[in-house]
Amino acid sequence: SHLQFDVLTSYLDIPDFNWYLNYRGIAWTTYIMTHTPIENINVEKDIINAADELAMIRMEVYGLNTKASLQRLEDVHLCSAYVTHSLTVSGSKSQIILFTSIALLLFIIAVINFINLIIARSESRAREIGLRKICGAFRKQIVTQFLGESIFISLISVILSLVLAEIFLPQFGNLVEKHISLTLFTPANIIIVLLIGFITGIIAGLYPAFFFS
Repeated sequence: SHLQFDVLTSYLDIPDFNWYLNYRGIAWTTYIMTHTPIENINVEKDIINAADELAMIRMEVYGLNTKASLQRLEDVHLCSAYVTHSLTVSGSKSQIILFTSIALLLFIIAVINFINLIIARSESRAREIGLRKICGAFRKQIVTQFLGESIFISLISVILSLVLAEIFLPQFGNLVEKHISLTLFTPANIIIVLLIGFITGIIAGLYPAFFFS
């Protein structure tokens, strides 16, 4: 939740409640629930105008002018463009996009390097493939061999990367000033991670497999 708190209490339990109502009411974030999602811009404007009118009844006595705005609850954490009260913990959508882009770039570079390393060993592998063909190996068998090797190396790399991520995660957390923990050890996440490793192995091994066979 974007709301982080130690204690919850009713406004009615606050001493001098009227003082809070009169002087602190403008600082409170208000949540409203609609029967259906607000997709019509006119409906949104009607809600904002009604809120402004109600606020002005209270605030014009103090010479204050207010302007209400609406934000979808699911957008509060990553897309907060408004100043909210101290209970709100917000994230950064731009940081997520940045780190995801860096991760994808590193992934692409790793795949390209992996393909280049395999091709660089082409001389020794060419003799092996030639010998296998002389002994009666079909192209399909050679392709399967290369893809199998590539997938095996990729899965080993996934396991090593998880170990390294677990080791260096605290230091990375200090760098971005966030408490980060790996939540990979659930059946669904493990399957997804292994699937990524499997697909990466196929992508990286596909060109060398057909190149050599």
